[in-house]
Amino acid sequence: MVADAYVEARSAILAQQEAATEAARKAIKRREGFATLTAEKSHHVLRPIAEALVTTDAKAISPTLEQLRDGFERALAVAERDAGDRLDALLSEGDRPVIRKVTHGLGNREVGSVEELDRVLADIRERVVAELAGGAKVRLV
Repeated sequence: MVADAYVEARSAILAQQEAATEAARKAIKRREGFATLTAEKSHHVLRPIAEALVTTDAKAISPTLEQLRDGFERALAVAERDAGDRLDALLSEGDRPVIRKVTHGLGNREVGSVEELDRVLADIRERVVAELAGGAKVRLV
């Protein structure tokens, strides 16, 4: 029956999204310093991730399967970045070192030799060392 297949497909999408959302929450919670936050501050940090998850059920017809599936991945990526930035801001308050983001640019990068790898790592090291020398902590993104 078509209605049963639709509910099954929708249930699978929702389960996958819940699992991805929980993995994002756990990743933020594992970051150094998160455990020191008050309940209110931890909720503030995790709120964007919770809001990325579409509130619906398997029997609903809106949003469509395509809308449900296609918008989530981008929304979760934005939410993870926002949650990380919120945590950085809270952990940088007061006399603590400021946390600076350093973009590594390694996504989908191909390395063809050990020498090329050494150049890539030396570039990242140089940028991180500059931030550390300024008294900041670094989060690689």
